[in-house]
Amino acid sequence: MSQEKNLKYEFDDFSFDVKTETLNCGNVPLPLTRKARQVLLILLQNANRTIKKDEIYNQIWADSFVEEANLTQYVYLLRKSLSENSVEENSYIETIPGQGYRFNGEVREVFVAEVIENNAAEKDVAETVKTNGYLKSDGNHRERNFAAESQFDESEIMHEIGGFEPPSVQNSEIENGDLQVTKNRNYLRWLGSAGAVLIIVAAFFFFRFYNSPPPETDKIKSLAVLPFTVIGADAADDKLGLGMADAVITRLSKLQVIPVRPTSAVFRYSDRPAENSAAAGRELGVDSVLEGTVQHDEKTVRVSVRLIKVGDGKTLWAENFNERFSDIFSVQDLISARVAETLSLKLNSRQEQLLADRNTFSTEAFEAFQLGNYFWNRRSKEDLEKSIEYFQMAIKFDPNYARAHGALADSYAMLGYYGFADQNEMSEKTLAAAEKALSLNSESPEPYLALGAMDIFKKKFQPAQIKIERAVALAPYNSSARHRYGVVLLFNGKLNESVAQMRLAQEYDPLSPVINKTLCSSLIFSENYSEAVGYCEIAVRISPETPGSRTLLAYAYFLNKRYDEALNQMHLAAQNKNEAANIPSTLAYYYSKMGRRAEAEKIYAELKNDLEKQSELAVDLTIIGYELGKKNEALKYYEQMLKQNNSNTDFEIIFAYDPMWNDIKNDPNFDKIYRQSTASRQN
Repeated sequence: MSQEKNLKYEFDDFSFDVKTETLNCGNVPLPLTRKARQVLLILLQNANRTIKKDEIYNQIWADSFVEEANLTQYVYLLRKSLSENSVEENSYIETIPGQGYRFNGEVREVFVAEVIENNAAEKDVAETVKTNGYLKSDGNHRERNFAAESQFDESEIMHEIGGFEPPSVQNSEIENGDLQVTKNRNYLRWLGSAGAVLIIVAAFFFFRFYNSPPPETDKIKSLAVLPFTVIGADAADDKLGLGMADAVITRLSKLQVIPVRPTSAVFRYSDRPAENSAAAGRELGVDSVLEGTVQHDEKTVRVSVRLIKVGDGKTLWAENFNERFSDIFSVQDLISARVAETLSLKLNSRQEQLLADRNTFSTEAFEAFQLGNYFWNRRSKEDLEKSIEYFQMAIKFDPNYARAHGALADSYAMLGYYGFADQNEMSEKTLAAAEKALSLNSESPEPYLALGAMDIFKKKFQPAQIKIERAVALAPYNSSARHRYGVVLLFNGKLNESVAQMRLAQEYDPLSPVINKTLCSSLIFSENYSEAVGYCEIAVRISPETPGSRTLLAYAYFLNKRYDEALNQMHLAAQNKNEAANIPSTLAYYYSKMGRRAEAEKIYAELKNDLEKQSELAVDLTIIGYELGKKNEALKYYEQMLKQNNSNTDFEIIFAYDPMWNDIKNDPNFDKIYRQSTASRQN
């Protein structure tokens, strides 16, 4: 007789067997993926304390890069399984914003001794194997639910039922869950066991292919909702299509089940429609697209929608709606619910509530908001000012429109952040609008993003990170949230984490010139020069006139020793009046590194003559002088540069990560001056 103790965690009607990694409700095993079970085990082991996301990543995924949305998905699956099988509406897993998760509940550790008889004559081995590791002992009979487990991955099931081979004459061991069939089993006994296993395998495949959802490869994993085409639109109505798309995007994004491209990612198609929806889907990197048309008069609204699969253009669902215009929100509800149903998104009660949640019941407020949202996405000074007018109009129609207050806060923040308006005044207005938004709806991401942006501008990077992390938790597929999160992580000295967030921002909005440009810069900082080129090229291809795009692409080319291409981009950038002023200094640095000394010397002399009028040129003169071997002069400019930038956080980031400074930072004479300057600032 052999005896083995197994640890279980019990809470309410649930029990989790550590050895077999199975979760039971009463005597019924609940289907969960292996990763979800591993996440649950970690939460149970740390019950009633906050466990950080990094701890979970390190224990489950080790050195592999896994985006945060994956962990969120496993937590969602756990919550869904626990809530559906709980008598009471119980939220066992609590999200701690900016930190991680906490398992709430009275968790008991139970050690259970299980006994396995070794006498084959007294116990039918085949019958024991048929239970697939669950023993019938002391009334603790646990049935295996193959219909439910048909949702498991085959590799997980095959791992659990074990691999079976004919035993040797001397020694055979079959391990299967709690079951051990040990030495000296005769060959006929083995055949009986193997036969039982074949029945199990056959049952598994029957349920897998006849009673289960489509194979994973057929499931939709990402979605883009394109601006609806407005039929017969006038100047005011032509933004209704973007507004309809935004409403559906907002509803589906709240579910946090599959990535839905944010409105900022599809915004460009409102002015420049794609060749076709499948082409837009490929540009946006999704495998499904929702397209539609909308037409309305004073009384009615007519909407036609179609959900298509990008790969083959197959229509997954299509429907027409004809309602009173005052019921436009009902149409949005129906579309969102039907998309969720078509995508087989099984929702819990909380998600169903989120799907039906309306930001406003006022059609006038909705129309004003959609116009404000359109201009907010354009981001010029004039457009941001227009967005404020429309958001204020929306609030006038509906003072309790939380999203309008949050969007208004972000418009104020952007005006201040970009230097388009007095930053102190914009900070005050941002705070007031954000506080109002949060008082109406604390789960709205926009006010957290606005407050985080203002904190970044004020160089309050730790508070900014906390606020933006909250926005990311509320809207994980929002590219603006990921982008700002990457920025604040960089300012907090977390380069690798920053790059990871920038990658997610680019994935969720692959056609944003700003995001591609920022990711390129981050990759340069992390010395991943070859990959940086690709994202800079995308940024230039999408918006060649965006300030800084061509000079950054030139830098990426230069670092990859593609000198001719780098110089060509610099000459093209010189034609842009917004970039021309910075071209000579950069060219002088390139020339000096390329050995074209005479050209570098000429620019260097001109910069020296301009230093008295433009003190910021001390930065350029330091780098160029050092590369030309004029180290004494460079040291003098270096000291001046450090004094001028002793509180310039942007400069500190560039100095810390930009490879252009590597040689200088490694020079002992320059390092000594830097340490002295740092010490004097701290004192």
